Amino acid sequence: MHLTPRVSILVRQQNRETLDSSEAHSRAEEYNLSEKSMKRRVAELITIFLGVGLAFLAEDWREYRGDRAEEREALSSLAADFTENEKFLSERLDDHRRILRQLQRLDEYLDSKEDGAVVPVPDTLLVALFVTPTYDPVRGTVDALLTSGRLGVIRDADLRQALSGWSAQVLDADEEEKTDQRALLTDVLFPFFLQSEIPLRDLMATSSDWFFRSVPEAVSGQTTTLRVSAGLKSVVALRLSNAGRIVLELDMLTEYQDGLLSQLRGANR
Repeated sequence: MHLTPRVSILVRQQNRETLDSSEAHSRAEEYNLSEKSMKRRVAELITIFLGVGLAFLAEDWREYRGDRAEEREALSSLAADFTENEKFLSERLDDHRRILRQLQRLDEYLDSKEDGAVVPVPDTLLVALFVTPTYDPVRGTVDALLTSGRLGVIRDADLRQALSGWSAQVLDADEEEKTDQRALLTDVLFPFFLQSEIPLRDLMATSSDWFFRSVPEAVSGQTTTLRVSAGLKSVVALRLSNAGRIVLELDMLTEYQDGLLSQLRGANR
């Protein structure tokens, strides 16, 4: 069948419109599919991010709970250690004060005598030269936290600083109490008394009795005959000065340690 030119043009135009409509519909379907796919991918990404984020949160929570349990255990152990140290330090400070009092009496006694005089000196005064008690605190928990780098598990910054500073305070006391005191004994006191032919063995035995059995300070008991000299007075003065510094260091350590123990008790409430 032959179409007239006008009809033919109309048919072609209709076919073109139909084709354009089909293409538009096809593009719309592709767009819808693409949009749905994008939404699905976004949803999957959100799910993944949420899953990872929740996993991190859960891990952080477990770590936080672990740190808090470790902190409670550390604080409890520290409080127990420093309660024990409080008792030890008080005992040692009393010992050193007692030694200091005896040395002061010995120094005054010798100063009252002229050089060259041969006098009986109460052994309860002389033995104070040789008694050397030391403060050896319980350090297990503090040292473990410091060496392991876990001191940071304690959240209180002031308490962390106090614990770190305590070790330095103990070292200062050790320097006077152990290093200087023992050096004075071995380098000065023992050589002097050996040269003076003083019966050191008897004095050392008496010093043990005086220290461990708490011989009353006012009782003279046995005596040792000594020749008063500038050298003897100098040796006694050196030991007296050393004893005074030890008492001062332990006084400062006591004040520091009491404050630290107060912080620990407050943290354990």
